[in-house]
Amino acid sequence: MKPPDPYSVPDHFAGKKSNRLGSLSAFAGIVTRKIALILNLKSSAPIKDGRILHAERVSANRFHQEVKLTSPADSDPIRLGWLKSADEMSGSSS
Repeated sequence: MKPPDPYSVPDHFAGKKSNRLGSLSAFAGIVTRKIALILNLKSSAPIKDGRILHAERVSANRFHQEVKLTSPADSDPIRLGWLKSADEMSGSSS
């Protein structure tokens, strides 16, 4: 059996404009745009990086940051680290 294409859209995403990632608590969200994906990450502190489009403090210890992804190359180690930290913060990973 051939593994799925890592950049294909899962069936449960089809036709939706936004989706949550995480099993217990959402650690990220994806919003589709015509030429990009907007990744909304949860964090315990603001991320100081020029690639953050928008940051919002949603509680005393939680922030949401938005990052624009326009190609698979945008999944660099730094952004993947942010995603991993968000997952660990939410308790989604076991």
